[in-house]
Amino acid sequence: MRITIKSENDTSIDDQMLDYAEEKLGKVEKFFSNIQEADLVLSETRGKSVAEVTLLVSGKIIRAETSGANIRAAIDRLSDKIEAQMRKYKERLIDRSRKSARENSTLEKSIAGIETPIIPTPIEVIREKKFPVESMTDEEAMDQMELLSHDFFIYKRIQGDKDTLAVMYRRKDGGYGILVPELP
Repeated sequence: MRITIKSENDTSIDDQMLDYAEEKLGKVEKFFSNIQEADLVLSETRGKSVAEVTLLVSGKIIRAETSGANIRAAIDRLSDKIEAQMRKYKERLIDRSRKSARENSTLEKSIAGIETPIIPTPIEVIREKKFPVESMTDEEAMDQMELLSHDFFIYKRIQGDKDTLAVMYRRKDGGYGILVPELP
């Protein structure tokens, strides 16, 4: 696993802290041996130390962010949080493989002495909804999202002289975030 450690807001990180962070993040390899890379960002703002990590695991992105009284405490909490997420993700994969194995073992059922294969149904889209995407400001999108009681809202974002597709979402901390796709 390749670990990249960055500091923001002029956070000073000595070699001992870098070794500590690498050791703590290295523990997640016990869950997956195929972690391609890990990006760790350490920062200090308003007296709080923040640690956030983004892992690339088999094409999936796993991210966690924590804060603490100091950098070491933030790294400890981050390590615990990312380990819990990795454990949960791995258990989900194991459950899927067990379910698939069960389905394959019951693939052939005997009905009145005749072997008939049972074909498992693929996961399907239950509902598709089409709607017009309207141009609006971020504030208008926020109001519309609140009026609909949704956790996200898709709209054409008016910013300067051009409109771009955007998704506004409600963050866990109560704030809002905006996703803007970059088209190739």
